[in-house]
Amino acid sequence: MAEDPFLRGLARELRRGVLPVWILEELGRSGPIYGYALMERLRERGGPGFEVPPSSLYPVLARMRRRGYVESFHGTESRGPVRKYYRLTAAGGRALSAAMDLSQRLLTGAAPPPNPTVRVGARPSDAVT
Repeated sequence: MAEDPFLRGLARELRRGVLPVWILEELGRSGPIYGYALMERLRERGGPGFEVPPSSLYPVLARMRRRGYVESFHGTESRGPVRKYYRLTAAGGRALSAAMDLSQRLLTGAAPPPNPTVRVGARPSDAVT
C-alpha cells in the first residue's frame, strides 16, 4: 500500500481529515491533557505511518480553540516549564457528536435523501420538474 503513490496520498488526506475527530475523541475520553501527551496518544492510536507531528497537531488545536471546541490552560505543577493543557468544551462535544455521525454515514454509504429534482450524473434534459 505504501508504495502506490495514490494510496500514499489517500492515506495522507484521510489522516489530515480524521485528525480533528481523533483530537476531540481523545479529549472527550481522557479529559484535560497536555499537547505532548495528546500527540503520543494519537501516535499510539494511529500506529506505524500515522504519527502526528507537532507541526500538524498544534495548528489543528489552535483552529479548534478559535472555534470554541477546545480550551487551553496552563497547568500548575511541572518539573520543567509549565505545560499547556487542552480540554473539550460543550461546543466541542457537540462537534464530536456531529463528526461521528458524519463519519458513520461516510463509512456505511448512508446519505440523506437526494433532492428529487437533481440526480447525480444526470444531464440537464433529464431533470424532473
